[in-house]
Amino acid sequence: MFFVRMFSLNKKEFKLLYFILFIYLMVPQYALSKPCKGYSVTLTSMGSSKIQVVKAVGELTGLRFIAARKIVESAPSELNTKLSREKAERYKQHIEKAGGEARVDCMSEDVGKQNRMVTVRSESLDSPDKSSVLRSQHVRVDPDREPGPSLGTVTEPDHPTNIEKVKFIASASHANGVKDITIYVEGKKVHTCQGSHCDYTGGPFKTGSVSWNISARSKNGTETIGTVQHVMIKEAPAFGQCSISGKVTGSYAAVAPVFFINLFGPNNDQYFRETTGFKANGRYKFDKLPPGKYRMTVNTHTNLTVTAHPVSQIVNCQGSGSQNVNYDFR
Repeated sequence: MFFVRMFSLNKKEFKLLYFILFIYLMVPQYALSKPCKGYSVTLTSMGSSKIQVVKAVGELTGLRFIAARKIVESAPSELNTKLSREKAERYKQHIEKAGGEARVDCMSEDVGKQNRMVTVRSESLDSPDKSSVLRSQHVRVDPDREPGPSLGTVTEPDHPTNIEKVKFIASASHANGVKDITIYVEGKKVHTCQGSHCDYTGGPFKTGSVSWNISARSKNGTETIGTVQHVMIKEAPAFGQCSISGKVTGSYAAVAPVFFINLFGPNNDQYFRETTGFKANGRYKFDKLPPGKYRMTVNTHTNLTVTAHPVSQIVNCQGSGSQNVNYDFR
């Protein structure tokens, strides 16, 4: 019936219908869009001055250098949201002054009407070269409230064992400032700090996975609760059965107790392992060593002109036997 009626329209009615259809189909979408509720700033390019841009991002977000660097390297990256037009432009100018490129986007009024997922930046020192690895967490935000602080997390050491303590480090940033940060380990609140930085040291923990997360509140009352993360606790390497021992000979053997030996290794002459001194009888011993090559250096805190020969040497410690290494003091 509609099509029959449409074809029976007079000329005036047909023009009116055509005009309505034209308005519906051809008016640009932006003309119907709602006004901005806030502005977001996105880093689009780091340009040619990477270090300066990293510093600028750190200043704007409150993140440490390593985390800020990861954000810059993964551009385009959103730096902040729900800003005023003036503040968003200042963010953009700060990035551009450092040599990077940034974009300011309008956030429509209906943003936040539904539950939103925001990205929380998290770094963990778990790469082989101990460099920081940036991870993204997704946190559900209350749709009726302003966004909470951005979060950053780190654990040290990078590969904890069941005989080491673990340091949980948290940071947060917000346009209105950060009121406090709370750290939770295994579901229990363990520490709360005022301001934008917080750390807690716990353990040693049993071998396996240790869960932890953080929450942060801004000074205007908004809150972000980070998703639960897991730190893998590894079994500590078993001590070996190799040992290195010896004694001091020479005309100055009597002064041996004021000297000590630094042991580096195994298989890395820059990795300090332990120190031992010479006993009154001039003897020393390192035991329960994993097999491998070790560097041994002799030193003293005194001003004696006596010198150990050799002062430094490489010793190959293998199996369950004892390597005999003597020193001549002159």
